[in-house]
Amino acid sequence: MERWEYFSETAFVAMQAQIERDMWSNAAPQKKISQTRIFYDQIHSCGYPNQTDYISMEALKLLSKKKRPTKDHILAPQFVARMVYDNPNVWLSDYEIFKDLFFKCCQTIQVTRQENDILRGFTSSRNDNFSIRVPTVKKYDAAGINLFDGNAFISNQIFEDLVPKELTEYEKQYLTS
Repeated sequence: MERWEYFSETAFVAMQAQIERDMWSNAAPQKKISQTRIFYDQIHSCGYPNQTDYISMEALKLLSKKKRPTKDHILAPQFVARMVYDNPNVWLSDYEIFKDLFFKCCQTIQVTRQENDILRGFTSSRNDNFSIRVPTVKKYDAAGINLFDGNAFISNQIFEDLVPKELTEYEKQYLTS
């Protein structure tokens, strides 16, 4: 097994336990935050096993100044955890399906800290009131971030392939604009 797979398996088992004990459906908002942190923490602890070659133009400028860009997870792990908990029959019934989603959540793009702050600002969470201003597939466009893949500028339409269709559909209930 690769290192990230140990973290994936840990998240799967821990999240299954939450569902089996019926701890998600009626949980208080703070409890749900702690439950979604299981997935989030495992994603952030496993390293960067799924880095893309994509880098923002502003992050490229940082590299030329010998400064380090920030790695932005394309999918918001804590929000994806909500999708998993709300659909355990899909995501927590088959480890291979979960593992594939976990690995997709490990995908990163190099951006500046300021760009990362803009991207994070598109999702809001206050108590149990979640809202999304921009769907994941459109975040980079909305933030005005232009990407480079090491050879050429690329279209932000790449997100249509990088973002699972199930997540795009799940986000619709939280969109505010």
